[in-house]
Amino acid sequence: MAPYKSDDSKSGERRRGSRYALQVRAGVSGGGKTLWGTIGNVSRTGVALSLKQQLRPNQSVTILFNLRSADGREVTESLSAKLVWQLGGKAGFELEPPLKGRSQAMMKAPYLNAYLIEKESGR
Repeated sequence: MAPYKSDDSKSGERRRGSRYALQVRAGVSGGGKTLWGTIGNVSRTGVALSLKQQLRPNQSVTILFNLRSADGREVTESLSAKLVWQLGGKAGFELEPPLKGRSQAMMKAPYLNAYLIEKESGR
């Protein structure tokens, strides 16, 4: 894995890329069950969730994003991820693969990608 860029030297937090607030319901599916929580922020490489249940370290999961289309329909997009950290009621996941280039993830999550494009452009 490439080295992380440090965005906050006081907390020791290390990130690769900008994070954008996104308050939507999300599911974490793995180990035969789906746990529900709320996304706190998202980037092209990862997702932070409020999640009460404990997961296994480095657990591979599918994250289900409950989004809305421009006409108001509920849309669910799913992406593969790995648990990177969990502390209290928060958990951080690394997207596998990230939402970059022409990755399969980009095709699986067009609404999430559109949200990121909008935020990256400053809107």
